[in-house]
Amino acid sequence: SPPAAPIPDAPGSWMDSAARSVGLVPWLAALAIWLAFRLRKRTTSFRQRRRERAAVKRACRVDDAPAAEKALVAWAGSRWAGSKPLDVADVDRRLGDPDLEAAVTALCAPRYGRGDEAANPWRGAALWAAFRRAVRAEGARKRTRAESGLGVLPALYPNATP
Repeated sequence: SPPAAPIPDAPGSWMDSAARSVGLVPWLAALAIWLAFRLRKRTTSFRQRRRERAAVKRACRVDDAPAAEKALVAWAGSRWAGSKPLDVADVDRRLGDPDLEAAVTALCAPRYGRGDEAANPWRGAALWAAFRRAVRAEGARKRTRAESGLGVLPALYPNATP
């Protein structure tokens, strides 16, 4: 008996696999572009916050009150990009640290009429120390909430009793 003839492929089967391959390439390219964009954005925001934190430190070290205020608001703007703070008092409220509140009050006092800037110059060391402590404390609070399973979102009704 003659050898059996090979069964031909079903019509269009090689074309189907080629079409799938061609369709997969743009999808993979789009995925790669999206991932690269996200990674670059995350790295950029981290670097930007680091530069802005360095600007706060630099302004505090040279006792430049206007630059410290501007740098602190810029740092907070990149930290809370969704709802940027309007001024240093808003930054203080968000961090919620009493030492930072006192340092921000001291920063604003000579500039906004509660003191004579020439007779009582502002010193940035207290603001820098309070800022560092407040940022570290906020990070520790977030880590504690994340580790305890409460998540990083604050309580919806913090003063409500269960």
